[in-house]
This record gives sequence, structure tokens and C-alpha cells, in this order.
Amino acid sequence: MVSITKPAINELKSILEAENKVNRADYGLRIYVEGINDRGVTYGLELGDLQRDRDVVLDLNGINTFIDQKIEPSLRSSVIDFVENGGSRGFVINQPTCCNCS
Repeated sequence: MVSITKPAINELKSILEAENKVNRADYGLRIYVEGINDRGVTYGLELGDLQRDRDVVLDLNGINTFIDQKIEPSLRSSVIDFVENGGSRGFVINQPTCCNCS
């Protein structure tokens, strides 16, 4: 099961509030395969009206999360985090069971 850290929840809820999208069942976070290369799989995140018929829908601490059923098994035990390092800020997906994935 995918999990999410408190900093990621706080940042996502802040974004949803700013966009006036809080508590909309049809709006949420989509996790998708952004690319595959010789180092492995790169996942992407986006917010929007993004639910599709083949999605697994998760409620991650109040955040609707949509994942294509084909990639959901590969994301099990993954953790979505929000990090700030120097001047950089952003979301990351940490996969303890996957080498070279991000």
C-alpha cells in the first residue's frame, strides 16, 4: 500500500485549498509512469480531474489518489514525501524495495 508523509499531506492540502478543490471526489493526485530508462522507472505526480476507469483509488489521509491498476503493485510500500533542501522543494516517491526508481 502506498503511504504519504505528514509534510506531503500538508503541502497537498495547501494546494487543494488554494485551488478550491478540497473534498471533491473527482479531483485528486495521480501517480503515473513518467519514463523508463536503463536505471529503472521514474514516476510522476499530478493533480486534477484524473480518475480513469482502470484506476485503483486510494484515500491517503483525505487525499484522493489515482493509480493505474497495472502499476499499483509496483508502488506497494512506496512513500510519497515532500522535501525542502536548500532552495529546492518538491514531492518525491521513495520506494524502499526498488533500486534506481524515483
